Amino acid sequence: MVNNNKAVDVERLKAEVAELNRRLELMNEKFEKSENYKSHFLSLVTNEIINPFTSILGLSKGITQLKDDEIEKARKLAKIIYTETFFLDFQLNNIFMAARLEAGEAVANPVKVDVLSVINSVVNDFSVEAGKKQIEIEVVNNDDEKLTQFVSDSSILELVTANLLSNAIKASFDKGKVIISADIKDGMLYLSVKDFGTGIDAGKEHELFDRFKKLDDTINSINTGSGIGLAVVQGVLDLLHGNLELESEPGKGSLFRVSVPEAIRTECGFATDDGELFFDMDDDSESF
Repeated sequence: MVNNNKAVDVERLKAEVAELNRRLELMNEKFEKSENYKSHFLSLVTNEIINPFTSILGLSKGITQLKDDEIEKARKLAKIIYTETFFLDFQLNNIFMAARLEAGEAVANPVKVDVLSVINSVVNDFSVEAGKKQIEIEVVNNDDEKLTQFVSDSSILELVTANLLSNAIKASFDKGKVIISADIKDGMLYLSVKDFGTGIDAGKEHELFDRFKKLDDTINSINTGSGIGLAVVQGVLDLLHGNLELESEPGKGSLFRVSVPEAIRTECGFATDDGELFFDMDDDSESF
């Protein structure tokens, strides 16, 4: 009987060791995969910072060497410098926000936001890029006064809109169209960005939100993006207890829908609909 018990114990230990080995191999695989993603991410970021800086330095030097009567050449070079600088700043904002999200240091700061002003400002910022492909950007809203008094984080809404619009422009065909719509119903902001471009293959939608992966791994210029835009969008929306949905069809375009609850004023600050409190801002504080 004792021998039988020992045999059972040995078999049980063997099974436990085998299970531990299996789990260890699985953890090693996940770790290796994560390290590969991070290495790829760092490679992308490095190229997308170095490339525009090199371009800006070269173009700036070119301007200093122009003659006094070459003002038109200077304007063209300055326009390119502005475009590269704008997208560098845009991608750096994404990178810094991704780092804060990863470190758990990102926070929301609700104030009264003019949502339409935020959208129109982003559209204006991307007008040059849209113009390169002759893309029309249409902003649709119901002129609701609530859109000018929505309590949320202005910088987050701006970052969300900028990333969705940037992706829509990249995905659009030449002479295409992007439609941005905004509405408020029952204390919820509904923002959508629709393009009629390349669309996304079925089964790859989830990869869009991976912070360390791109669907297109080509490293080219700053305008290709670092592949973290939508992951950042998802992360900052979590701070606002918002939601992001996607509908897409290859060759017909994509529709991104954002829904964000309004921060509710309380006696000691602002709160979301689930009761999380934020620091109270001055009553007259507004963000555009």
